[in-house]
Amino acid sequence: MSDRMSDSQRKYIEENFRTKSDKELAETLGIKKKAVRKALKSMGLERTKEEIRRFRGPGLPQGEEAPAKAAGAKGWIHVLLICIIIIATSMSYANSLKNDFIWDDEFLVRDNLYIRSSSHIKEMFTSYLASSSGNINNFYRPIQDLSYAIDYFLWGDNPMGYHLTNLILHALCAVLVYILILRIFESPMVGFIAGLLFGIHPINTEAVTYVAGRADSLYCLFFLFSFVLFLKTLDGFKKDFKINWNFYIPSIFFYALSILSKEIGIILPLMLLLYHTAFLDNARIKNRVRSLYIPYILVFLVYLFMRKTMLDFSGAAPSFVMARYPLYQRLLTTSKAIIVYLRLIILPLGLHMERTIKVARSLFEPEALGAVIAIIAISLATFNAYKRRLKKVFFAIMWFFVGLIPVSNIVPINSFIAEHWIYLSAIGIFAMIGMGIVFLSKRKAGKVLSILIVLSLSVFYMHLTIERNKGWKDEVTFFKETLKYSPNNARLHLNFGNTYLELGNKKEAIEEYRKAIRLRPDDAIAYGNMGTAHMGLGRYKEAEEYIEKALSIKPDFPDALYNLGVIYEQMGYADKAEKNFKDALKYNPRFLNCHMRLGSICLNRGDVEKAKEHWREALKINPKEKDAKRLLDRY
Repeated sequence: MSDRMSDSQRKYIEENFRTKSDKELAETLGIKKKAVRKALKSMGLERTKEEIRRFRGPGLPQGEEAPAKAAGAKGWIHVLLICIIIIATSMSYANSLKNDFIWDDEFLVRDNLYIRSSSHIKEMFTSYLASSSGNINNFYRPIQDLSYAIDYFLWGDNPMGYHLTNLILHALCAVLVYILILRIFESPMVGFIAGLLFGIHPINTEAVTYVAGRADSLYCLFFLFSFVLFLKTLDGFKKDFKINWNFYIPSIFFYALSILSKEIGIILPLMLLLYHTAFLDNARIKNRVRSLYIPYILVFLVYLFMRKTMLDFSGAAPSFVMARYPLYQRLLTTSKAIIVYLRLIILPLGLHMERTIKVARSLFEPEALGAVIAIIAISLATFNAYKRRLKKVFFAIMWFFVGLIPVSNIVPINSFIAEHWIYLSAIGIFAMIGMGIVFLSKRKAGKVLSILIVLSLSVFYMHLTIERNKGWKDEVTFFKETLKYSPNNARLHLNFGNTYLELGNKKEAIEEYRKAIRLRPDDAIAYGNMGTAHMGLGRYKEAEEYIEKALSIKPDFPDALYNLGVIYEQMGYADKAEKNFKDALKYNPRFLNCHMRLGSICLNRGDVEKAKEHWREALKINPKEKDAKRLLDRY
């Protein structure tokens, strides 16, 4: 009997596998039973439990209890591997629980008034991210806002609670990586290695240790849930073409949640198509499965329509600077970024925020040319894997590249490179590493070597993650650490100045603002904040000069208008102060301090009713504003 099989034999199996056993099919076709099973698997043909029972005949053959026993043991192995992933992930990030809020955490958490009351849930779903904080952007991520609201309900302003939530979300993602890779690659060890590396790898600190990075673990969590549930739906669908709605509806729902957590979630239909291309061989099943993708595409189209119409905030938000570069240069630069990502996954040294990459102007620049050649070589290897039916290798490599499509600057975004952008796509590389180690373990004397490799990688990556977490301890530590890698970054100096200003170190703040202005002379925010620092030192004349300079660059700068109003108020010019506060409200109607200042001005001139209007507005913005409550009760 032969293992080789013709198209007619495969067709015979497809037509008769439900009515004939493996043995009967093999005898009829003159091939081995093993070849029949292999063909069934490659064509995605599965029998129902009733059919399997029918082929076995009445009663269980002797020794049939053994598979059941083995299945129970296998279940315990899964539990054990999942526990190891959770413990290793928790150990890697445990020291991050002591860290403070830093940088964007301020506008997302500290200044985000919407998260402080459940009455603002509607605003979370109808406005841009953390819109109540005064930060203007074009990110629509209501689930991220909602998660911070839950945190605020549980922990208040305690940063430890927010870091704990980030750790839990990341650990859940690591477990889902294990489950997904296990289902697709049919190997507990490949799934375990992929889930473990995902959980402990320091490249993910930007998404986990940084509270503002939560959008990544949120969208990835729902993305993986949706994918796993789709595969469960597919299992039943391949048997009798009936949809199990208990899996299918939640899968579509989780896809919607993924998109509402972060925009990268939109690529799920592409990942499903990738799975379809890699693993579905049976033409009849392929054609019938296509209908399952329609709801996912509809969710994507509805989201796209909403973002281009009623949920489009691009008019108010700053435009993405990458739009000034032509597509050709953007794609060349992205090629360079991909090579950096691959290096950081294998050897994650020198990790830091505000990573930059020089824009590639021509293909003939050595770095750009090298990157393009490397990507072409990887692409050819991937195509070769597809031709040779190395489905898992093809799927893993393509997962990495498809995961990078939303951040490839085909549509201009706010940067060319960021470590947290590969949170999802790196799963493909971790799966490749897992396959490589499992392959090695099957070679002679390879088992011991493979165990040593897993242990060495685990210790190495966990150590780097624990050390990287220390760099996020507090804002001063963070900025000092990041400026080592990017000393000429104006934005870093500006934000470092803001940190010093919050801490009351006004002279240090002024020094950082000076550095920011030297690097970026047209930065209105740096001038405005310099004015604020001088105000804190009582230098109102200098403060006025810097703030007026800021307004000459950016007339619609509400914070600068407010501070100028405060200066006029201190100097006794109530009318000028009132005008500035009102102008500030034109550009930021939810500027709570403006309402409070205007309330005081109205009260001082005897207009109590007008003052009460401003205090009521303040309470709408923040229902816990104590001074507004006290003044309304009094008057």
